[in-house]
Amino acid sequence: MACHSGVTVEEGKMADAATGDRRYRVTKMKFAKTKDPVSGTKVNDKTTVIYKEFITLKNIPLAVYEWVLEHQSITTDKDSGISNDANLWAS
Repeated sequence: MACHSGVTVEEGKMADAATGDRRYRVTKMKFAKTKDPVSGTKVNDKTTVIYKEFITLKNIPLAVYEWVLEHQSITTDKDSGISNDANLWAS
């Protein structure tokens, strides 16, 4: 499925038994990997984000990828213990 911004969403078969809104709950997104043509090692493909094991976002503009990954991760402040969970706002 393509979005108006050119980002493509690919949905595969769910591996777990999660249903409804729970299946979209994210703990941490990650970049897909690609092979660096110069070194031959695997490097982050910053235009492709694995949202969950069955949802992949492709063609993400480089100007926004860092913001998306930072804000859609669950983090806990070391000093206060306060948890920041974007999933709470997506329900």
